[in-house]
Amino acid sequence: MSTQPTVAAVWARAGLRVLRADTPLRRMRGLLGKSALSSGEGLLIVPCNAIHTLGMRFAIDARFYDRHGRLIRTVLNIRPGRLWIFGGFRAHSVLECAAGDKLIAAAADVAAGISSEQS
Repeated sequence: MSTQPTVAAVWARAGLRVLRADTPLRRMRGLLGKSALSSGEGLLIVPCNAIHTLGMRFAIDARFYDRHGRLIRTVLNIRPGRLWIFGGFRAHSVLECAAGDKLIAAAADVAAGISSEQS
């Protein structure tokens, strides 16, 4: 049995507030209607391999993960109005946060290292 913390545990210990969008309605709504995200706030969309920023009011960073929680693509500073951002065929989820959020970036990097060690 592994004593390594899970990705979700790392995010929780870092004080992140990551909401999970795992139903069709929550995935469809995403971050629409929000005027901003605070530092350490994010949205994990599962399943998801592509996103858009149509109707958004602020730029975001997106980190795409495979089914095992391994970080496979990072797209930074995505402006509102983008039609399609593809995470790749292996992408299974995406973590969206405010562009330049250093707290999310640091925790995502730590979590990515953990998930690659667990596989």
